[in-house]
Amino acid sequence: MVDFFFSTVGHGLALDRRRLDPALIAAAQEAGCEYAPATSFVDCRRRSGGWSLNLAGACGPVNLDTRFLVDASGRSAVICRALGVERLQADLLFAVGQHWVSEKVDEDGFTRVEAVEDGWWYSQRIPGVDSDLSMRRVVFHTDRDLPPAREAARPLGFARLLGRTRHMKAMLDAWDYHPSGHLRGACACSARQSQFAGDGWLAVGDAAQSYDPLSSEGITKALISGIDAGRRIVRVLSEGAHLRQPIKDFAQTQASDWLRYASRYRKAYQSQRRWSSHPFWSRRVDDEAHAPIHPLRDVS
Repeated sequence: MVDFFFSTVGHGLALDRRRLDPALIAAAQEAGCEYAPATSFVDCRRRSGGWSLNLAGACGPVNLDTRFLVDASGRSAVICRALGVERLQADLLFAVGQHWVSEKVDEDGFTRVEAVEDGWWYSQRIPGVDSDLSMRRVVFHTDRDLPPAREAARPLGFARLLGRTRHMKAMLDAWDYHPSGHLRGACACSARQSQFAGDGWLAVGDAAQSYDPLSSEGITKALISGIDAGRRIVRVLSEGAHLRQPIKDFAQTQASDWLRYASRYRKAYQSQRRWSSHPFWSRRVDDEAHAPIHPLRDVS
């Protein structure tokens, strides 16, 4: 798989997460994995030969022992936090989005991205719950500490900002789209763990490092890092717990991936020069702007 936002070669593939996620779960179960829905991580502690986990299940507390621990909990990185691993962030990117519906048949299958002075907009057609309706996801990205972020968090403010776009608003009007449901916000910053792996544990996907949505690399990164981690863990468990080199190599691969991503990130944002004096864009044209050195801050 190859991302397509940072590349001009070929076409991208828009995946339906409502179908992809159950398919991945089914494949994991067929391979022998146990699936425990409605179960959340509470804490963990080291024990002889591995880890002891405390989980909160649908029917009460669950205790598990395991030889190796993998944090695949996404941006929340709950296991890394429990282990005291510091999370570093490169920016304050925040996304505010909403679903839009239309009774017309939307035949535009392209992902639409439009840059504006305080950030950028994204829209992609998605499968609708009602087969008679077309549905789109419309998302505005800006830095959380900038005034447009607060404006976008309110329906009227979101509509005002959308009305100032040139292409996004025209596309929605052309298909007679109207908003549906509530606005939702989420952190979309670029961030990474200060440590990707350790004795008996490692982090994969967004738990290890989270990329700007503009990269369109989230699913690809998660699958590749998960496959790589699985192969290395199998080697460690089969050849002995004393074997640490595969885990060290995994951490080095993650570090190299981050450096490559950071370089492409800078080039992508530096290619947009129309609003280089505005805070959102000026923060990203500095070559040193994407070297995360600060802990992830709570700016809620």
